[in-house]
Amino acid sequence: MSSTLTLTLTVPARSGSDQALLGVVALTNTGAEPVTVNARLNLADGDLVIDAAGPAGTLRAGWPWPADSLPRETELGPGRTLESGVLLLCTATSEPLLPDPGPYTLTVSYRAHSAGSAGRAGGPGSAGGGDRSGEVTAEPVAHTRTPATGPAVAALRDRDVIQSLVSASVLGQAADGLAAVAERGGTNAVLVALTSASTGVADLTATAGDPVAVAVAVTAVVPSTDPRRADLADEFAGDPRATAILADLPH
Repeated sequence: MSSTLTLTLTVPARSGSDQALLGVVALTNTGAEPVTVNARLNLADGDLVIDAAGPAGTLRAGWPWPADSLPRETELGPGRTLESGVLLLCTATSEPLLPDPGPYTLTVSYRAHSAGSAGRAGGPGSAGGGDRSGEVTAEPVAHTRTPATGPAVAALRDRDVIQSLVSASVLGQAADGLAAVAERGGTNAVLVALTSASTGVADLTATAGDPVAVAVAVTAVVPSTDPRRADLADEFAGDPRATAILADLPH
């Protein structure tokens, strides 16, 4: 059955070491029949595995607080795609995932079939252990991390800043570091905006540029059960792709 599924990771070809790397992972049904798939397409639940091989060796993208949420499934019809944002920032121990400038190869796999029946032996974030039944792999993706200077470089290596960005909240002594990260604009500014409870939909859209960009950033760091997902989906009701991403539904 998994032969009808295609997994892809899309990231910019290059990013500066003063920028958080945000990608989009997509699971597409290339077959002629509907397929029931695991809908936990995120790093926190542990079914999505992304490894980054670079100058310092190979590190695994992770989440400091694995969600281990209940199994979720959705029907993926022919030609339909399930998408989510992924923040490629850190390992499960909050260490930088792309610590040095240079070329990286990103490899991706996803336990795409029936999280409940496939087994959970490895648990969230397991490093290659456990039952990987129904696994689908993507073509490797090349990415280059370019050198940069300024306070944002150090901030993106700071534990409090890393944990604040992945939790969409301000933790510890991260305030100054988050401000430095936000000053670099782009993806950084969107992710930092999400750490503030006072940030409105209009502010997010203005910073990100469009509803899909907001949805990608939100799904990278905000759990599926967070009410902000539903609120944003209501606001973006006119954009089917953005609302589907926010709701963990195919489009």
